[in-house]
This record gives sequence, structure tokens and C-alpha cells, in this order.
Amino acid sequence: MANKFDLSYPRPLLKRKSFINLNGEWDFLLEKYEIGEREPRFIKFPNEYLKIKVPFCYQSEKSGVHTLEKVDTVWYQKDFLFNRKEKERVILHFDGADYLTYVYVNAQLVGTHKGGYTAFEFDITDFLIDNKAHIVVRCDDSFDIHQPRGKQKWKSENFGCWYQEVTGIWKSVWAEIVPENYIKSFKLTPNRNESIDIDIKFNKNIINDELICEIYYENLLVGSKKHDINCDSLSFNIKLNEIHYWEVNNPQLYQIKFKLHTGDEVETIFGYRFISTKNGEVLLNDKPLFMRLVLEQGYYKEGIYTFKDENQMVEEINLIKACGFNGLRMHQKVEDDRFYYLCDLLGLIAWCEMPSAYDFDDVMKDNFFKEWKEVVKQHYNHPSVLVWTPINESWGVPGIKKNKEQQQFLIDIYDLTKELDPTRLVVSNDGWQHVKTDLVTLHNYIQEPERFKTEFIDQLMDIVTNNLAIYHDDGFTPFADGYHYEGQPILIDEFCGIGFNVDEIKDGWGYGDQVKNNEQFLNRYNELVKLATNCKNNAGWCMTQISDVYQEVNGLLTFDRRSKFDLKEIYKINTQKRTV
Repeated sequence: MANKFDLSYPRPLLKRKSFINLNGEWDFLLEKYEIGEREPRFIKFPNEYLKIKVPFCYQSEKSGVHTLEKVDTVWYQKDFLFNRKEKERVILHFDGADYLTYVYVNAQLVGTHKGGYTAFEFDITDFLIDNKAHIVVRCDDSFDIHQPRGKQKWKSENFGCWYQEVTGIWKSVWAEIVPENYIKSFKLTPNRNESIDIDIKFNKNIINDELICEIYYENLLVGSKKHDINCDSLSFNIKLNEIHYWEVNNPQLYQIKFKLHTGDEVETIFGYRFISTKNGEVLLNDKPLFMRLVLEQGYYKEGIYTFKDENQMVEEINLIKACGFNGLRMHQKVEDDRFYYLCDLLGLIAWCEMPSAYDFDDVMKDNFFKEWKEVVKQHYNHPSVLVWTPINESWGVPGIKKNKEQQQFLIDIYDLTKELDPTRLVVSNDGWQHVKTDLVTLHNYIQEPERFKTEFIDQLMDIVTNNLAIYHDDGFTPFADGYHYEGQPILIDEFCGIGFNVDEIKDGWGYGDQVKNNEQFLNRYNELVKLATNCKNNAGWCMTQISDVYQEVNGLLTFDRRSKFDLKEIYKINTQKRTV
């Protein structure tokens, strides 16, 4: 399928006229012994090194290394020449590297970053020698369950619903040459009074400059403002001459340009939309929104965590839309920024979820808070992101039903998220054992339609209002002890999970008894979706899942994205009208 979208710029919501792509072949070392900085890797590699294709992790086929040997430290090096003018700055960007990253330029430590899922950058201008940079990157990763790792396993083999771990760089590496004064970031918020609040940050305290902001809709100027600058940040409001809403499958978007008189110029898109709840319903722009989502885990056969190319990114979104879903729940992974950008452009709902850690203590809490704060800030401007999900199924907080400290941890996360972003909905603990939450989300994988109806669908309101055990063997309840239903919308946001092992994968599993053929799958799927769609107390659902992932074979597609059946049949089932 042809790619009509320009996805070349790795950070699509803050674009300049040009950037420098640093992906491609780098020198690479697997550090098999705990030598680290006692050996001068950050100055020059020994003679015996490998080649790796950045941004693919060394475990993947696409990397060119492709070994599953567990190594806790990896090193990268490459030389670059940056064609910069006097006073211009060189900014080095990493969109994602797992987990602890050290960056050296010309044998000097530029900076470090902790976290596997968020972007970071360094101004390397003062470390250049005649505009040349010998860049060395060290990444430390491990099986530590105190660090947010999502579905990355922490044992030697894949198990349950945990899969191949990813070490080192797995998202794009790139650079920008910017003027001495430049725009570092901005935050765009729609207002009910037909205006946009704009909070903009500069790289430093700028003296005697001017900012021009222009807002366009279909190339027609619909709002503008000028500001003198003698500061390092600025907040202002722009009234829109025309109001066009970002809606599901009808994503009307504004284009915004920011210009500094001294030369910096960036552009972005903006979606004017409001997400809220009322009387047990989710509202988008004050109209009821029934969510028909698919679970997306973001694993790929050749690249593991990384799309093999931009076309695969577009194809993934197109497959989701071809199945009739109006959105996706990005599960246990923070995806490439361009993926959410495609959701923005195509009017597809996105839930943004924090990858889990798996032990609860002060170290875990510190790691979690730091990275989650970065996630929310970095994805704030995507109009497609309507829901934040910091915790899934009590992972990392296993005692939350009764444990007050773990309950307070979730309350603190909820409050922090609302402080950072009061405009979106927050699910405190997706699946069960909620504390403070905007949505009550429940997971139920009963496979027999009649049981699903009598034990869950017909009793849904009773289960929630009386905090009864959900089907799960561990007897999880909708709320933790001390918390109760307060009228929030209820969503069945994990169900189905029908096992269909078309590739005869050894130990391949799905929920319940696996089906043997297409007809059995479609019959069961149709009945389960019909029940969830027509449950009068249900505000939406999310089916598991878009594709098989390693040993988990409950996808609509195989791991390499071959359809298991005619997607038109899936589309017909997913888009059926509600009768309640």
C-alpha cells in the first residue's frame, strides 16, 4: 500500500525546515564483561567490533547483529561532520534508548538519560572540534524489574504474555542545527471560548527578539499574534476565526507556525477537541463516543520494537482501520511519535499507556514517576491521545487491593497526570482494582458467549456497583478496598483474545479453547463483540488483539501481519450498530 504521508521527520509535531538523520550503520560492541568505563570505550573502540543498523536493537533481524545473547551493556560509535555557521547550535536527539544511556562527544561526557521509552536531547555544540563529532553511546540494560519494561521479559526465555527484551537504541537518532535563539518546546491547549492557549519555552532567556504565531486552516489564516520576547518562556491565547473540530474519522486539523525574528521557525498541527464524561458516557466534543478499540502491543517480527520502515507504520494503521476499529489501546509501550501522528491525521483514537515495572519499592516509584512525567509532556500535543493509562492490571502494585501505600501511589499518579494534563481522561489501574479514576475499565476473557452474557454482561452494573469479583481466577474486583463506583463510564477494554494458531507455533496460546478454523473464530468473535456492543451500561470495548506476538496467538493477524481471514468480515462485525 502506497505511503502518502511524509514521515521522514522523526518529531512531526515540532518540525523545522531540515534535520540530519543519523540512523544507519554504526560501529557496535556487546560488552560481555563488566568493564564499562575502566576501558576507554568512550574514546575509541578496540579493533574487534561489529556493525549495527540504528535504530534497530541488536536482538532484531533488522539490526544486522541478530543475536539473542543477553548482554547488559552495549556501545555505539560513529563520526559526523556538522555544517554549522558561527553561533548556530547542534542539538543531538535520541527518540528512545533502553535503559540508562551515556552520550560522549569527542571523549567528553555530554549527558545521561534514564528510561527506555522517552525522547531526550543534548546540545553538543561546545563539544565539537572543528564541527566534527566522534559520538559514542553506551546503553546499560538488565532484567531489573524495578525499571519500567512493559512486555519485555526478565527471564532467559519468553513466558506467559512477556516477550523478547530490547537493549539499547530502538528509536531514531537525529540532529538539528538551530539558531542561537530557538524554540525548545510548546504546549497547545484548546479552550471552550474558541481559542487556543499556547505555552512556549525557549532554549534560554532571550533578549530583544520577537515571536510571530500564525494559525491556518486549509491554508487560510484564522488567527495570529506577535509578542516581544525578553524571557525564557511565554504564555498567551489566540482566538480562532473559524472553529473546526477534530473528530473520529473526521480529523479536521489546524496548522500552526512559530517564527522568531532572529531566524528560528517551526511548525505543527493542532486538533481542536474536548474529551469528557457525563452520565456514564464518554463524550468527544460533547457528543457520545462509543469506543471500538483494538489492543496494539507494538511488536514486529523483523524489528521487534521498531518498525522496519515508514511504510510498515502506515500499513499497521491502515490494517486497524480496515478492521473497523475507531481507535487503539497502545499496550505496555510508548510508540514512535510518528505513529501517534498518523492517528492524529487519520482520526483514530489512541490510548497512551505506561510500560509496567514489576516490583514495588522506592526505586520503582522514582523510576516510574520520572518517566511517566516525560511521557505525558512529550505526547500532550497529539489530538488523537484521549486517555492516559499509567498502570495495567495491578502490575507493579500487586497488593493494591488492601495496601494503603500502593493505593496512595496510584492516587499520586492520577493527581500528577491531572496536574500535567487536566484535559484528558485518566485510568488509574486498567482492568480492575481501581482507586481514583475517570473510567472504570474491566478485563474479561470468558470465551463461551453464553457464559460471557450471563456471568458478566447481564451482571455488569451489579458487579461494578457492588464491587463483585470479575471472572478472573484471582478474584479481582473493580475497585480496591475503600473505593467504590461514582458514576464513571464503564468500558470492557480487554476481551476476546481468541486463540487461533494458524502457524502452528509451539506452545502458542490464546484464552480458552483454541478455535480450529476461520468459521469457528468468526462465529465466536461475532457473538462476543455483539454482546459487548449492545451492553447498555458499556461505553466501549477493546478486543485482544491486532496481531499474534511470539507465543501469544490470539491476533486477527499473524506476527508477520498476514490476515487470518477476510478483514471485511471483521469490519462488518466491529461496525455493527448498537441496539441499546
